[in-house]
Amino acid sequence: MIPSHKRSDQPQAIGEAFLQEGSLISILGQIEDRQKIQASLYEALEMLELGHFAPEITLGGISQAGDIKLLTKYATIVSKLKNKLPSLLHYLRESGCQIKGISLRVSPSAMSPAINAEPPKKDSPVMSPVAKEAWRSLLTKTELGSTVHNAIVQLLKNNPSV
Repeated sequence: MIPSHKRSDQPQAIGEAFLQEGSLISILGQIEDRQKIQASLYEALEMLELGHFAPEITLGGISQAGDIKLLTKYATIVSKLKNKLPSLLHYLRESGCQIKGISLRVSPSAMSPAINAEPPKKDSPVMSPVAKEAWRSLLTKTELGSTVHNAIVQLLKNNPSV
């Protein structure tokens, strides 16, 4: 709805052009279809006793031919869904979705937002004094110049104690 206090006629003209071309209506229709499919998908998963997987499954692309992609970051979910795929497709069609096929994909980045893990603190102690003493004891029992000896030397050198 356009407010009654207009600043200019140009915004209204742009809005009307959008509606006349059908671009905005098409986009809104696609969003509604996507929401309907997503809701039907969650209902279908519940019916198939796979509802606990619903938060891990994302609706990917929807093709013009009526194929949808379901994305998850776990291969185990994909394998369980493959076993129930005919039932899932049947339920989605019964609920009124115009779906011809379903493809399943494992996509780690699709499900999880970027993880902003804190980098480890450089001044934090990595090794307790007891652990450091155990490594020193083991160092005396290894052959001088061996790969194990050199690895322990590097470990003690790079990890300060508490």
